[in-house]
Formats: sequence, C-alpha cells, structure tokens
Amino acid sequence: MVSTVTTTWTRRIPRRRPPSLVAIAFACFAMTCLSAAAQTQTTVMQVIYDPATGDVTIVSPLDESLTSFNLVSASGVFTGATMNVAPGAIGNFLNVDSNDNVAQFDTGFGTTALFPTPSFDLGNIASPALSLGFLQSDLTTIDYTIIGSETVFAGTVAVVPEPTTPLLAAAASLAFVLALRSRGRPV
Repeated sequence: MVSTVTTTWTRRIPRRRPPSLVAIAFACFAMTCLSAAAQTQTTVMQVIYDPATGDVTIVSPLDESLTSFNLVSASGVFTGATMNVAPGAIGNFLNVDSNDNVAQFDTGFGTTALFPTPSFDLGNIASPALSLGFLQSDLTTIDYTIIGSETVFAGTVAVVPEPTTPLLAAAASLAFVLALRSRGRPV
C-alpha cells in the first residue's frame, strides 16, 4: 500500500489596519492650517470678525496694498472704542471711528500703503456675539482702495470659527476611527 501526502499551502493576507489616532489628529491639524492659510489669501479685502471678543481685522487682497478702507454699519455695531490706527494712516483728524462707521485713509492720498503686512488688527471695535448672517446684512458698505488705482472696490466679511468647532471635528474624527477599529471585531 502506497500512501500519498498532499500538502496545501495557504497564504495569509494581513488585514489592513485603520489609521492611528495620531495620523487622524495630524490630518485634522493640517486641514485647519490649510484652511487658515486660504482664509488670509484672498482676492478681495476681507473683514475678519471674532464673535467672542468683537475683534475686527482687515485682510488685504493678494499682492495689493490698501490705501483706505471704509466700513458702514446700518445698526451701529461698532462700539466707539478707540481703534488701532494703521502705521500709514493720516491720523485721527481724517479717520472715522463712530458707532456706524469705521474708516482710515493713507498719508499719501492714494500712494502710500496703510499697513505693510497682509492684515491689520483694528482691535475690539465691534459688539461681540454677532452672527455672520447679521454682519453680512448689517455692513452696508465694505469699501477699499489700493495703490495705483482710483477704483473703489467692495470687500467681504468673514467670522472666525467659534472655539468648539475644532473640538467637534476632533470628536467626530475619534468616533470615526473607533468605528473603523471595532468594525472587524465581533460584538
């Protein structure tokens, strides 16, 4: 009697592991940084508003130097608090700082930049806790001029995300990772 032995080879394919929490956290951080960088690089002047403090920052368009800006509020959202004056501004006698209007003009009458950096913080000059929708309807005028042009351009308004937004994103990412990890395990 002859016996035959048959050997079967099986190849075990390793299971692919879901991304680690560190990788997810790094990805969220990178997306936040890219979002912040994209927000400061704009083709029109932006008014950035922080609802927690009422802080207002002016962000100039790419490769352009502002020579003036003018913000007009229909309901008087500005507090009348003294605003920071840009280094290239004329001074207090031509700058406007009231409850319904905030404006600054350059010293060179259209030939000098108001500020050398891409953005300038005006300070806590607006009422806190205002929504983006309200500001978009309330700021009836957001104008600016740039060096080398006599045209008055229209700007936009944006709101700084509230502090809980990144926490919600992190919690959602954590829940997603935990769901991926537990998906392969029996209940």
